[in-house]
Amino acid sequence: MSEMRWDYYFLASGAELAAFWTQRLAEGPRDVLCILALGFDPRMCEGFSMLCSASGEGRRDIFLIEFDEGPDSPSQALQLQVDQNRERLNELIRGRGQVSVKQLRLVDVTGRIKITHFGSNQNHPPWWAVM
Repeated sequence: MSEMRWDYYFLASGAELAAFWTQRLAEGPRDVLCILALGFDPRMCEGFSMLCSASGEGRRDIFLIEFDEGPDSPSQALQLQVDQNRERLNELIRGRGQVSVKQLRLVDVTGRIKITHFGSNQNHPPWWAVM
């Protein structure tokens, strides 16, 4: 078995995670960058909301990945929830930092899917390579 590359990990959730970030951010000015994918699930804002509630000095920035699945995607039916999550993130970040957006187009001009959930198809690199 190989050694772990990074052995300073921390696994927590709920109140324990909130307490960790409250203590960590109270130690002094700390900037935090959250990398999020914009989606319809209302839980997508919970982690960033928890970080904002932890207070402390420093910026709270978001790198937001917006997936473009094309106009025929079934996800279009959930656009209201996506817009509500975007609005919630903007409310949370107001005065604390900025949102940088990266649009990731998942279909080509003909409407064909460029990438798959598990990596690339035969004609395209994996999703992270097209960012």
